[in-house]
Amino acid sequence: MKKSIDPLGGLLVAEGWLTEEQLSDVLEQQRLGLPFASLCHLLGYADEATLVRALSRQMGVPGVILGECIIALQNLHDVPLSIALKYVMLPLYEDKHHVFVAISDLADPSVVHQLAIIKGKSVVPHVAVHGCLLRAIRDAYRLMDQGDAYWFGVETDFEMLNDAGGVLTTMSDMDELPEAVQPSPLEVTDPNMPMPVEPEDILESDSLASASALGYVAPEYEGDDEDLDLDARASLPMSRRILVVDPDEKSRHLVTGVLEQEGHTVATCDSGIEAVRLLRQDPPELAIIEVILPKIQGYQLCRSIKSSTRYGHIPVILLTGAEAGDLSGREMLAKYGADELLGKPISQSELLGAVNHLLSQGQGPQPAESADAGLFERAISQYRDGDAQGAVATLRRALDVDPLSARYHFVLGNILQHLGQRYKAIDAYESTVSLRPDYFPALSRLAFLYYKQGFLKRALETWNLSLDHCPDEDQASRILLFKEKLAAELESRRVE
Repeated sequence: MKKSIDPLGGLLVAEGWLTEEQLSDVLEQQRLGLPFASLCHLLGYADEATLVRALSRQMGVPGVILGECIIALQNLHDVPLSIALKYVMLPLYEDKHHVFVAISDLADPSVVHQLAIIKGKSVVPHVAVHGCLLRAIRDAYRLMDQGDAYWFGVETDFEMLNDAGGVLTTMSDMDELPEAVQPSPLEVTDPNMPMPVEPEDILESDSLASASALGYVAPEYEGDDEDLDLDARASLPMSRRILVVDPDEKSRHLVTGVLEQEGHTVATCDSGIEAVRLLRQDPPELAIIEVILPKIQGYQLCRSIKSSTRYGHIPVILLTGAEAGDLSGREMLAKYGADELLGKPISQSELLGAVNHLLSQGQGPQPAESADAGLFERAISQYRDGDAQGAVATLRRALDVDPLSARYHFVLGNILQHLGQRYKAIDAYESTVSLRPDYFPALSRLAFLYYKQGFLKRALETWNLSLDHCPDEDQASRILLFKEKLAAELESRRVE
């Protein structure tokens, strides 16, 4: 049946006032129906800032006022227009570890997930008015195709451009919480509570200056965590083996069967957390990792392995299904450092070909160096001497050696929080929690920073998790009280 053409749309196209692409876009939005906030903005009933504040209030996340932003268009280069329109999202700003993105529908987690795969960075989502965002996406990509360097919001100009290569104007309803919900620094003294308390010495307050602080202990290993983190791992049996990490049991079974028939020893697991334990306990000769994993994503695990001094010699094959298909194989290999990329369903001949090729070239498991070569202790010394920035740099060097150390990530998060670098501290605490989901100090501090940055729902979820691992009943009761007040406030916003 021939598709009907809107009479007005046909006239606008015929006169050259509207392109076929623009007509299709208008008809699609007409079919779906504009969201309420977009209609309010279109009809002039409310300005963008007001609507963003309302959306932030309703959804419990920060919002972004696109009309007051300047976007460096290089941020868009590896995100196709089709993906931006499909998910109605626009990368706004990037640093080394994060991508700040405008999204109209935060109810769909696949949006953030897809962008994280494409960018290979932690995604910081901000809600935006749907209509404003669609217009910004169209305009920004058009300007990029023309060779322009920046997209300017309607309330900005070139003189506002900063040295960081963009302007990001965000808004949160955090400051409008009722007094009963706002935590008071005076009523809390425990540094592990999710409140704005800064102990004089973050490292000392959490006993992390000791050698036996936060490491990952394999279940069969009994002893000091630090021993496993450093040299004791060398005393564990080193076997030539392949590690297969895949949450799909059938896929895992298929790969294991093919490899074992060839005489290989195979260790398997279904999550990134378990993969970290196996990697640190007994590094394999080769790793086969599914891109989509719970908790620690496969691409993150791959990048950590290949970028580290300790594990970088291990060849990595990434497995990818349809969800990651928007990236070409070359892009994924370049972003994550993998040695090979295989699609699903898995071809047995391709799998064996890649495995045999990489094993013939690989160096095999290597004995660990003396771990961080004293970098962790040096970072602590720098911090105590008042050189917090130097301590951060030293800890990042230690993480270059062993990016799978929860202890290093946690101490880095503490120092970054002390320096007021909240998003970077969030990133460090998220890494800690991904490696040690039961570590209460990291959970509680992560929840607090989510709260301070306006991610109220994420704060609530993280405080819920922290309660399961809280070591003190009094602490738990205070967290529960605050959490219940915040939950009640969020619920009241939804019904208003």
